Amino acid sequence: MPPAAPSPHYDGPPRATPPPRGWRVPVVVNAAPPRRMPAQDAGTAEAVERSAKTFSVGLGIVAGSVMLILLLFVVIRAVA
Repeated sequence: MPPAAPSPHYDGPPRATPPPRGWRVPVVVNAAPPRRMPAQDAGTAEAVERSAKTFSVGLGIVAGSVMLILLLFVVIRAVA
């Protein structure tokens, strides 16, 4: 019978060397406070969003119409 393997032994992490005498943590300069944001024009923002929604819906209608026409063209060609 072979001899039993020795159990592993953990001595812990290595010791850290102390910092040199007189060493201090580097100081970070505090940043300036944030600037004040400009006022927002809610009316203009709403108008731009409404315009973008109208454009998106119109583009969707045009794309859907083109797809429907192409589908009808393919079906008519397949039947004929």
